[in-house]
Formats: sequence, C-alpha cells, structure tokens
Amino acid sequence: MCSLKFLEIFSNSVTLYIQEDIHLDILKDHITWYTFVFPLQTLESVQVLKVLNLSDCINGNGKDYRGTVAKTGRGRTCQEWSSQKPHSHKYFTPVTHPRAGLDKNYCRNPDGDVNGVWCFTTDPEKKWEYCEIPRCCNYP
Repeated sequence: MCSLKFLEIFSNSVTLYIQEDIHLDILKDHITWYTFVFPLQTLESVQVLKVLNLSDCINGNGKDYRGTVAKTGRGRTCQEWSSQKPHSHKYFTPVTHPRAGLDKNYCRNPDGDVNGVWCFTTDPEKKWEYCEIPRCCNYP
C-alpha cells in the first residue's frame, strides 16, 4: 500500500497528504527537509506534511532500490556490503553482484526477497534485518 494519499506540487515544494495511521517518524527519516505536520480539517483521517524532497522510497519488493537508507527498521546500522565483519557474507558483495548497487552500507534487496530491502547489521548479535522504507506512489 502506498503511504501517500496524494501530492500537490507548488514551485519547488511538495505537500504530502498522508493517512493518519502512517508512522510519521519513519517517513521523516526518508525526507531530506520538512516544515511541519498538522491535521488537515477538510479531509477525514488525513494529515499534511510539507516537504521539499522525498528522497527514498521503494517500488514493489525494492529490488531496484538505490537510495541511501543505511539503518534497519529496528534502528541498527547496516554493515558495508564489501565488509566481512562482524558478519561474513561472501555471496552478497559488490564483486559477486556488480549490478545490485551494493555500495557502502545502504539497504538493498540483492536476492529479490519478497519482503523487501534488507542489510547485514553491525550488531554482532543480529546478522541481518529488513529496512523500513516507504513505498513510492505513482501518479498519472
């Protein structure tokens, strides 16, 4: 399900009308700049978030995601894909998957996992976790 109800674009700013039950903290983590959040009185169960740039979102399972989110949904920092510490993972590296965008420590979905993008973590107790990235909305 798409996290946005609809968009309004005026000059170089964007207004997102979002469903009330969306996790605003998660959405804000993926926005490079925002001004304020307030209830919109004319629409039922909708809030407004004025933003300049929505920087990260996924389509489908996120296999083509190339954003810069580098934390899991539980807040753990992602391990660099080229690193073998703290977790060894010889199969998913920039060398073995050169077209998968395994740059730095960004969340990716190199295996096409149906549950979405993920990463190895820097937490020695947790090898990998899914990342929480909002779904992109396509508008006519």
